[in-house]
Amino acid sequence: MNPNTDLILDPAKVSACLAESISQVFADMAFLDLMPAPPGDLFLVDESAMECISLDVLKPVSIRIELRFSGRLKKLVNDNLFSGEETTEGDDSLLEILNVSAGNFLIRYYGENTEPKLELPEYLFFEDSKGKDFIAQVNMLVEGEPLIAGVRSMRYHY
Repeated sequence: MNPNTDLILDPAKVSACLAESISQVFADMAFLDLMPAPPGDLFLVDESAMECISLDVLKPVSIRIELRFSGRLKKLVNDNLFSGEETTEGDDSLLEILNVSAGNFLIRYYGENTEPKLELPEYLFFEDSKGKDFIAQVNMLVEGEPLIAGVRSMRYHY
């Protein structure tokens, strides 16, 4: 398998690498442990009430990595990072966690010699924030708060 030309991603491997990467980064950066969410109907969340951030990967493969989370989870992350103080840096915390998670994911999936090219992470709103057509999706809980991570192909945008 050539990581520079192979456009077919293995959903099971994507899910595993994504879950491991996000769990490690949340633990290392936000001092929070993630757990897999219960399967099926036990993990019911109102995605319309969740915020969504994304990061587009341009190389070695064209994909978008998304994180969906509640306002309560964002506050929990910010409280851990900024000792509960109000700050204007709050919205950037999860963007940076996504940025580091994306790099970690690509190295786990493609190997240590991977040289990724990433766009800047951003918040998604309205139609862009609706999760659909994921190659893989991972549902997790952070201190009881839902976190949904997904990867989708972006090849059709070129």
